[in-house]
Amino acid sequence: MISAFLSFHGISKTFPGVKALQDISFDCRSGEVHALMGENGAGKSTLLKILSCSYQPSGSEIRIKGQPVNFQHTTDALDAGVVLYVSHRMEEIFALSDAITVFKDGRYVRTFTDMANTHHDDLVQAMVGRNLGDIYGYSPREKGAVRLELDQVEAKGVRTPISLKVHAGEIVGLFGLVGAGRSELLKGLFGGTRLRGGWVLLDGKPLPLRKPIDAIRAGTMLCPEARKAEGIIPVHSVRDNINISARRHNLTAGCLIKNDWESRNADSHIRSLNIKTPGAEQLIMNLSGGNQQKAILGRWLSEEIKVILLDEPTRGIDVGAKHEIYNLIYQLANDGIAVLFTSSDLPEVMGLADRIVVMREGAIAGEVLHDDATEQQTLSLAMPKTTQAAAVA
Repeated sequence: MISAFLSFHGISKTFPGVKALQDISFDCRSGEVHALMGENGAGKSTLLKILSCSYQPSGSEIRIKGQPVNFQHTTDALDAGVVLYVSHRMEEIFALSDAITVFKDGRYVRTFTDMANTHHDDLVQAMVGRNLGDIYGYSPREKGAVRLELDQVEAKGVRTPISLKVHAGEIVGLFGLVGAGRSELLKGLFGGTRLRGGWVLLDGKPLPLRKPIDAIRAGTMLCPEARKAEGIIPVHSVRDNINISARRHNLTAGCLIKNDWESRNADSHIRSLNIKTPGAEQLIMNLSGGNQQKAILGRWLSEEIKVILLDEPTRGIDVGAKHEIYNLIYQLANDGIAVLFTSSDLPEVMGLADRIVVMREGAIAGEVLHDDATEQQTLSLAMPKTTQAAAVA
């Protein structure tokens, strides 16, 4: 039997109002790649920061080859032969790992060591208490009138004019390979880049898009792919990040901030969206990616939304937080909001969308309805024509 190289015994860590880790104990064997998995807020990052000396644990012990160690510097763990690698990609975890330990709500759940007989669904069940098949939870809904219409729209990254309709209460997924023009199209629809031609209609009326505030005032909101660079204001609080857009409607006569409204609005969205944070005044940069994304959604839920544009809404987010984001998307659609989203994760697009619009090299290559979609068909539409020809040959 391979001996334990790195051992954790009774690791606990508490922050004001939050028990981040509670009596964590497990072993990592010599010569193995050991993965740590769990939902946002499960305690993964806290344990890694303890191991790298960013945090100090309480009432616990770390051992290397059976001997207690007290790391004092971030290089101590490296000198001892410990390497940390963080990933949210489950396929990557399975390809690299010899063992996987699962945390949930700051507690140890179990360690999987028989990787040959461990499957994705086993990990999901351990992490969130749900089967993989329950993650998307799709059910069809009635759609309303056309809410967003693109008529021969030309934008940066779009080679052929785009015509597309999205109905109220409909979820449309944009799928395509890198360079297909999906993100560029969404930025153009938000006023982030100037459209080069065509018309955008909202509820049948032309929508001039010179800058993002034009889209926001009309009820069209964007959650960008580059969440940290374009979605959040990292050095501001969760409260500020939620309130920053709707704040303009809630100023005093002297254009001063209404602190009572700001607190009520932020606290309401923190509760309803299950944003895991010690408090509204916490810097948003200290939150996990999933909770940052929910805070951005809270920002737009503070406005009157007609259309929500989601660019890779679950990229870099664990499977549990993804499930929460999916439920929020369904909630928005059920409320009559038109949802247009991009994702590079084909099963996600197929699991969420009422209709899949496939883009290829800056143009629409085809559409597939939810019940008719297959991976082979959708990927075939997304592949460049030269690749398709080579595959046929």
